[in-house]
Amino acid sequence: MASPDVLSVESRSPAFGDIPYQIDHEHYVDTRLDILVKAELPAGFPSQVQTSMTWTPGDLAGLESQWMVELSQIEAYAVEEAIKAFIDSKIELQQISEETFILPRSLTEKLDRISDTCHNGLGFCILRGLKAIQRTEEESAVLFAGVSAYVGPRRGRRLIVHGKGLTQRTAHLFKRHSNYPGEYVPPSYSNEPLAFHTDDGDIVALYYSSTVEQGGRTQLVSQSRVYNELAAIRPDLIKVLAEDWFIDTYYRPESRARKLPLLYRHGEDGITIQYTRLPFSGYKGSRQRKADLDPLTQTQIEALDALQILAEKYSFSTPTQPGDILYFNNVCLFHGREPYAESSSREAAPTEMNRHVLRLWLQDPKRTAPLAAPLQRIWDEIYGPNTKNGREEIWNVKAMASFAMNADKNG
Repeated sequence: MASPDVLSVESRSPAFGDIPYQIDHEHYVDTRLDILVKAELPAGFPSQVQTSMTWTPGDLAGLESQWMVELSQIEAYAVEEAIKAFIDSKIELQQISEETFILPRSLTEKLDRISDTCHNGLGFCILRGLKAIQRTEEESAVLFAGVSAYVGPRRGRRLIVHGKGLTQRTAHLFKRHSNYPGEYVPPSYSNEPLAFHTDDGDIVALYYSSTVEQGGRTQLVSQSRVYNELAAIRPDLIKVLAEDWFIDTYYRPESRARKLPLLYRHGEDGITIQYTRLPFSGYKGSRQRKADLDPLTQTQIEALDALQILAEKYSFSTPTQPGDILYFNNVCLFHGREPYAESSSREAAPTEMNRHVLRLWLQDPKRTAPLAAPLQRIWDEIYGPNTKNGREEIWNVKAMASFAMNADKNG
């Protein structure tokens, strides 16, 4: 095998879009994870990370009581009453909070424990027991935002191409068909596999308004488990991930590309990897990478591929059902999605969109931890003021594909 020095030579990558969004394993031989490479880890990075979020799918089998939180019938009824009371009050959705969406104390304590699990436990929870019934779009939004206010009262905003002020709080994820040949539709709006990645924000919340019979499950991966294996066998790739990368900003043509590492130290002994393949690979019909950006080196491509391959190896497919809400730590876990076939069962898919998932980016001020400065600036933009008078929220209650134009926000 070539030495680490040879591997680090900056050979140029193919044109943007020739790096596949999904790896074709049948023909893939380029990432060498079966041979040990001797190299020094970057200064300050641990040889191994061991936290409550360092797990494999096998570890989770006997821990269901920690990641599955079930509501009683009385608690589910209390949520339905809170939905009705909020809608009847005529309060605007942007004002939904613990003060305006009233739940009994026993239930609020249970929801607060979900936040604790996301920050200090396994890093994710499925909330089950909410009534899986046909709801109006308003009812679904109120349910999701109201319950989630007790897990993460601070809601992040997305930069999008539609809507006042170019910001919205919630996203609707479903298969969106192209309006014309070659139209760009992000992978999050397809039914194809979603490559492993991170969003922006502390906690990602997904409300499964409807699901499908086959596939479509959200997959979660322990970042530290992936890091530990890379650090042991390919420390040279750890070094590459901790260096600056040029990440295109499609939604701001006038802006310079982000110059950021993908790997950071986090906390005393931890790490976080914040990345997605999409700005580097492109996707069907996507906008072109800026011509003035250097192409990826072969070693950078190898590092991206290693993350995807190891994430697939250690992924846990969450067993979500219609009416469930999944909460997970976006700083410490990767997520992806299985491919899926559109369902023929109305019970499995009670809406005409078949698989329909609502998403929020949440933050719990009492548990959030500071990040490395480059990431903290992004987080502050997401959760901080967006007007001179503070924070204004724009909600797309109707299920429309108002996806972010910056490719790194869509898978």
